[in-house]
Formats: sequence, C-alpha cells, structure tokens
Amino acid sequence: MKELENKGFNFSSAKIAIAGGSKYKNSPEALNIGEINFKVLQSFLIKYPINPKNVILRVGFNCQSFLEVNLKEKILKINLNGEEEVL
Repeated sequence: MKELENKGFNFSSAKIAIAGGSKYKNSPEALNIGEINFKVLQSFLIKYPINPKNVILRVGFNCQSFLEVNLKEKILKINLNGEEEVL
C-alpha cells in the first residue's frame, strides 16, 4: 500500500475485498489467526483515505476461501466451499 501511495494511487475510489476463514471446523478456539490478521488489516487500512463503503468483507467462515481478481472483466469473485459470488 505504501508503494501505491508513493505512486499517487487514489485510495478514495479504490475497492478493497477482504475474504478469509477464521474458524477451524473441529476446534475454533485453536485457530483464530484469521481474526488476528483481520484486526491487523483493519488498523493498517485506517492509515489510508479509503471509503468504508468500498470495503467488501467476507470473513469468519469455517472453509477455505478464494478471492479472484479479474482485471480484464473488472470484477472480484469469492469462492467459499465451491459457491462463487461476484462482488
């Protein structure tokens, strides 16, 4: 993000997608790394003039998540347990 800022990137119009699982199927208390990473990311994003309406959250799942950025079609896709959603 610092590199983008140095190159004059306009954060106010940027769309940011955050996707991730934070619960392990058998032992949710043993794997909270997703929640910790999410808190770190939130504190990091505060440093930049990002419009909160442009932040898309899909967190807290007990399955793998995949986020695909398709620059050609200008879309973001998230895949959770085989179910795809275009953001």
